[in-house]
Amino acid sequence: MVKKMREEQEKGGIDYGKMISEYTLEPATGKALPVLKGQILRLLQVEGEQCIDFNAYNLHDHKEHFSAGNTRRMSGMFPSKGGMLWSATPRDRPMFIILEDTVGTNDLNFCRCSSFLWEWLFGYEYHTNCQDTLAEAIREYGLTPDDTHDTFNFFMRVVPDEENKLRIKPNIAKKGDYMDLLAVMDCLVALSNCGNDVTPTSNYQLHPVKAQVFEGSRGTERLVKECESTWKYKNQKTVVDFKVKEIKRTRELRPDPNYKPDFRGTPIKSTKIEVELNQQQIKLLEDLVSRKDLGKTYGEVLRSVFIEWCREKYMAKQELVKRQ
Repeated sequence: MVKKMREEQEKGGIDYGKMISEYTLEPATGKALPVLKGQILRLLQVEGEQCIDFNAYNLHDHKEHFSAGNTRRMSGMFPSKGGMLWSATPRDRPMFIILEDTVGTNDLNFCRCSSFLWEWLFGYEYHTNCQDTLAEAIREYGLTPDDTHDTFNFFMRVVPDEENKLRIKPNIAKKGDYMDLLAVMDCLVALSNCGNDVTPTSNYQLHPVKAQVFEGSRGTERLVKECESTWKYKNQKTVVDFKVKEIKRTRELRPDPNYKPDFRGTPIKSTKIEVELNQQQIKLLEDLVSRKDLGKTYGEVLRSVFIEWCREKYMAKQELVKRQ
């Protein structure tokens, strides 16, 4: 998607339609708001230095929701302009495209803060937290605290230290900085204006932020269509593909007396294959066996090397980054 967006920028930029809604989020408050396919959500720094926690759901099926893990795999640990936000497996679909990011510091690694976290880390029995803020925001749409999920932490600056551990660093977002997200499907977005005041997340102080929704344009419509056609695969599951299609209405878990296992691709079968090697190949194989990191026997090492070669030559998605 990065290449496509650069092409659009070279044509004079990507225009948006008119603003259709605007919300001011005071510190430690949140909002759940629909962002329909083709619309743009802007997260705007009113005064600067403020972190925003983000959740998102398919507006028509809340069980499909944003996945920090899938997004981390597809767009990297710190996605910025040109990256995409993905839904959880087994849906595995793009939900948003990052059209613009004037700061470039976002995080997918730290989980949302919770009342438990505040009590455990700092001894606070009562402190505002993103878990409770998000849960209260989505309550407007009939969702529960269990429906919150791992967040995208916008404007949160995280870097590895000398021990390769991730550390939160001072927030560098300035007044007027913003993040623009183009919806690829109809979504319900939940936002928390993070109330963390004792770490550098928002520089030990709290500020309001704004959420604005814009109509799309021909340019954004082209991007949505490009995204849909590029990222369309048979194994992106929907409820139609599920063996259990109804969401459980009870909390207790009981076994189905008629259940019979039907695991995909089982039973696994293996076939032994004889392979002839020349002296040079045998010498190379002996060297690899001595490394002791590819297998214990000649056969195990040969299998490992062959599969790695096949994966890199025929199976690896070398164009994955190009698509983004």
